[in-house]
Amino acid sequence: MKNKKEAFTLIELIFVIVIIGILSSIAIPRFSATRDDAKISKLAHLIQSAKAEIATSIFAKGKIPKTKEELRKISNLVREMESKGDISLREGTNSLDILFLNRDALPVEQCKKMVLDYNNINNIELYVIHIESNTAICRGINNLVPDINMTIAGNRINY
Repeated sequence: MKNKKEAFTLIELIFVIVIIGILSSIAIPRFSATRDDAKISKLAHLIQSAKAEIATSIFAKGKIPKTKEELRKISNLVREMESKGDISLREGTNSLDILFLNRDALPVEQCKKMVLDYNNINNIELYVIHIESNTAICRGINNLVPDINMTIAGNRINY
């Protein structure tokens, strides 16, 4: 009677572990890059949507938001983004700043800045300005979303 046990040898197990390690070293960076691309797309979309919603609300209602609270009232998107921590609002003397944030960076990093400048009584300037950054996410956003200057005056919007 033969007493033969069927099992994998130590060499075979090591070989399989090495193959799994090589495959995971290839796949993990690709998944990470995909995650960063999704964050870049999300923030870029939020910036473009906020710009359009704020300009449309000012144009439609004829009221220029001069405080954080007034801005929250005219923009559902601003309220939602602020509650999620995607933006930070800052009041200036004649302006209102919206800072778009990369929450994954430590410390949290500012990627893009939108300024509502109401220095002129007859119109409002809306600027989107890029902020120098070291993270790939903020650099991606700055490459994807161009800096703009928009004037909202009376019954027209000029780019």
